[in-house]
Amino acid sequence: MSAIVLGEKIRIPDFVDDLESFRCWARSDDFPEQGRFSHLNLCSTSVEKDTLVLRGLYWQADIPEYWLVDARGDRLQFDILRRHPDGYVPTRKQRGWLESAVFGKSFRLSSRPDELGHPEYTLSVQ
Repeated sequence: MSAIVLGEKIRIPDFVDDLESFRCWARSDDFPEQGRFSHLNLCSTSVEKDTLVLRGLYWQADIPEYWLVDARGDRLQFDILRRHPDGYVPTRKQRGWLESAVFGKSFRLSSRPDELGHPEYTLSVQ
């Protein structure tokens, strides 16, 4: 399981239209969240503990939105969680897309097997 934590609203450049271009942009000096962008790999043996603990820390840090990705099972799980007065709530899918208030765009994460049968992931942006 992975969590992606983001601060305030961010504008995505027009050239970011897939997972690879997003990764390149997020690692570049042009990324506005440079130094604050957090991609955390969580150990599968402590997912429940880590997601509860991290959720509390994100709340204390006033993080408005974070993403959770779980690709461990047969079904890929992708959630964008938004801060609400009572805690974080998952964003509702709209025709298969999740809207990010931080990015001002919608995202869909999908997977399919590559030639060797390993999962290949695609982050689509609209």
